[in-house]
This record gives sequence, C-alpha cells and structure tokens, in this order.
Amino acid sequence: MVKLAREGRKVFTSKKTMLNKEKKIVILVVPGFLTASKHASSTISELFFDAFFLNLPEELNETLRLFLKGEIDEDEVWQDYASLTESSEPVVHATRRWFSPMLNALRKRFKEKAFDLYCYEEAQKHKEANQLLEEQLYLEFKCKVTGKLFLDEWKHIIKKCLDANNKSSISRKIIVNVNDYSSVC
Repeated sequence: MVKLAREGRKVFTSKKTMLNKEKKIVILVVPGFLTASKHASSTISELFFDAFFLNLPEELNETLRLFLKGEIDEDEVWQDYASLTESSEPVVHATRRWFSPMLNALRKRFKEKAFDLYCYEEAQKHKEANQLLEEQLYLEFKCKVTGKLFLDEWKHIIKKCLDANNKSSISRKIIVNVNDYSSVC
C-alpha cells in the first residue's frame, strides 16, 4: 500500500472482521480517462480483495458475474448495457473503451481468487449522462460543419450539466447531514 501511495495512486483499504474471517475491501478512485483506467487495471492485478464495487448500473450485477466466470464474453456485457441505458453505439463504445481494461483485469483476478462484484449506480443516471453526452457531441459536430457557434444551445447543455451535478451533490450533502445527526427516537 505504501508503494502505491508513493506513486500517487489513490487506494483506500478497509478491513472488517466477521466470524474471525478478515474481509478486505478496496476502493479505487479512477478518473474518467483511458490512461487512468489502464493504470487502475494494473493496480487491480496487484491487489487482493474480497469485494469490488464498480460504478456501473446495478442491473448489470448478474451479467458481470457471468462475465467474470467466463460464461459470457464482453460483447454481451455491453449489449446489456446498451439496452439498459438506451445509449447509441458511439457512447457505448466510449464507455466500453474506458471500462474494458478494468473488466479484463477483474476477470483475470477472479480466475485466481473469486470475489464479490457489486455495481452500485442507477441505470437512469447512466441513461441521462449518455443522452447529455450525445447532445454535446451533436452540437460539436454541428458547430464544426457550419462554422457557427450556437451559444443558446451551449448554454442549455451547460445548464443541464450543472443541474445534474447539483442534484448529485445535493443528495450527497443530505446523506452526510443525515449521518451527522443521531436518532431522536
């Protein structure tokens, strides 16, 4: 762990004892860049853990378990993701490109020692984020083709991005505030 911390990687571990059996949970903070994903995949292969949490829709839990066991291939995972989030092929491809190194590292690790995998995000969140990304890509393309800057449309997209971020930060604040107060009853 010290070696990883010195290299600038954010790795947090937590050990919990249950019935004299030690469980190790690893939280790996990965920014949304391909190089960060590849770096995370090498970290995954170095660490030992009993549970791994992945920021994909909860509904993919069973699909990913089948993938880890080798019962289905990665294409089927992304077909399920596409149908679940109703995303276009370019968006699914970009998401796949980012997650693929980590999924393959997890599959390799699973063959060595089985662990629990949990997806924890809502499919609706992914659906909304992907729709927003599609709108942004369309507007970028429109600007390049016409040579014009559509300020009102950019303002609209930026406002939607800020609203989405505010909703998630507000919910985080509510959770933090609820945890700060003890029960009245």
